[in-house]
Amino acid sequence: LNENKYDIYERDHQCFRDARHQALSILTKGHLLQCVKCKNTFTPTFFVENTLSEKLRSYGIDTTLTPQPVGSTEERKLSCMTDAQLDVAAYSYMYDFHSENGQLPVHIANTQWADDEFRSLLREHRFEYHDMWHRYTCFKKGCECRFMFPFLARKSTVIDEEEDEFDINAIQWNRLSDPKTVWLSPWLLTPQRELGSEYVNTYNYALSEIFNCNTNVQIGDIWQIYYSTLYGSKSTQQEDSDRVQRILYAVSRRLQKLEEDIHLGRKLFMTPEDSFTSGLSVVLSGLRAATSRHVVSATMAHLI
Repeated sequence: LNENKYDIYERDHQCFRDARHQALSILTKGHLLQCVKCKNTFTPTFFVENTLSEKLRSYGIDTTLTPQPVGSTEERKLSCMTDAQLDVAAYSYMYDFHSENGQLPVHIANTQWADDEFRSLLREHRFEYHDMWHRYTCFKKGCECRFMFPFLARKSTVIDEEEDEFDINAIQWNRLSDPKTVWLSPWLLTPQRELGSEYVNTYNYALSEIFNCNTNVQIGDIWQIYYSTLYGSKSTQQEDSDRVQRILYAVSRRLQKLEEDIHLGRKLFMTPEDSFTSGLSVVLSGLRAATSRHVVSATMAHLI
């Protein structure tokens, strides 16, 4: 795995084990890679940062990478832009690059935001990159990340089987042909993984592009199928409604403040060029697009 022309190496297995730990991951800071020449360690995000910086410099934009503050445990998705900019780039990708007339976005002021390759990289990093600091849900079942991030790089796709001498964890499979019953060890399909993608989900590019969301693809034994079925049909009604309610509350507060400013004479009138007007239009159109279709989604299956 550690044979490449860039002389970039993955650190030892203990470092990866520490990076999965609730407390030790704070100490490793995601530094899983090392240069054989200078011995410096760095995170897999370093590749993304350099690619984005080169892209921005090609547009004449100088970016200075700012390191993660010492002692901070808060997520810094990218150091060359704010988290808000990354969110906008990811969530608006579908609106900008898949319009009904098929034209490229011309309403964007900054040229780099109309670059499909640049925006795709931002979208994938926003949705498919596991937080190096993890989240509280990672440790619901113990002190190590239950999603097993980060993963070691692999040269090829393999089937990992949990075999032991006495087949303690073997699973019974019923067949239509003889033998009618077989016992198989638990297994999981582990795909090829490039160096630098230790924190990246196994995702579907087409689904990620169309739906602008996280797509974590997994294939395994019957327990994996059982888990995926339960996860895909769980109720998310409370979480979905909370997001809409927060947006509506923020819009309502902003409209009340605007009405007060007009009433007190601090603002005389609004024009079509007003940034708040255009921003409100985008927010409301997004809410309408998300709530105007009568579709029974997978997350409604719990009611069937």
